[in-house]
Amino acid sequence: MRAFLGVRVSESGCDAVRQWRARQSPGMRWVADDNLHMTVVFLGHITDDAVSVMDRAMAPIVAAQAVLSVRWQALDWFPSAAQPRVLAWLPAACPALLAWQQRVVRALQAAGMVADASAYRPHISLARVRQTCPVSWEAGALVHTMAIEQLVLFRSDSHPDGVRYTLLQSWRLAASPAVSR
Repeated sequence: MRAFLGVRVSESGCDAVRQWRARQSPGMRWVADDNLHMTVVFLGHITDDAVSVMDRAMAPIVAAQAVLSVRWQALDWFPSAAQPRVLAWLPAACPALLAWQQRVVRALQAAGMVADASAYRPHISLARVRQTCPVSWEAGALVHTMAIEQLVLFRSDSHPDGVRYTLLQSWRLAASPAVSR
């Protein structure tokens, strides 16, 4: 199965996206609310046996990590404004999030799982560009602070109407909130 570790967007975050999205260009193919997430580590194709290995690897990482507070505040094109394919929602600088993501990658690698170790750029994909339509979006109006309280293992399945992400397992982070700086 094709899988990744990620964080679901909170219901209040989805509400903020829905309100903002209602005012935007019709030239976008919006990500379904159920699919809004931030990828922590892309895993690629994994076996069912890998889930139990991952459970043992992730348990101490999430138990040692306090809840993270992330402020989502900027929009940008991926891969670039010159070649817009995905409209992404970006967080303010959050060293604690970056450090946690690296601990997750190292734990997966130590457990013998191949983990994407490329440079991490946290984001939430909001929309894909339809090739035939010019697009624009209202800048500066989509700001939301979200608590990251759990890490989720998602399965990614392609369907005729688009990709669907299914929760396979989740791990709760420690209860005390961390300060994002």
